[in-house]
Amino acid sequence: MNQTASPPAVPGQTTVAGGSGSASPTFSPLYQQIKALIMQSLQTGEWKPGELIPSEVELAYRYKVSQGTVRKAIDELSADNLVVRRQGKGTFVATHHEARVQFRFCV
Repeated sequence: MNQTASPPAVPGQTTVAGGSGSASPTFSPLYQQIKALIMQSLQTGEWKPGELIPSEVELAYRYKVSQGTVRKAIDELSADNLVVRRQGKGTFVATHHEARVQFRFCV
């Protein structure tokens, strides 16, 4: 009986089970993987609404990526209104109040 070992799992790689094998694996960019990890920390309550999150440098060290990668992930989180950047202060977890302020002027 000849058994073959399956290839090791690669983080961020999605493969289709079964099929003819013609489906190629898909990868998400590293900054999106970091964004997902930061979102996971937000969802688990590691950082509470209104609380300062670690600096870009600290997050880069934590996830073993460049500061630019972390910055791009935080930029997207900021665009999604999940975090709020305050120049000279840091990046904070968004609160419901801050989300409402942005929509106050919408008609």
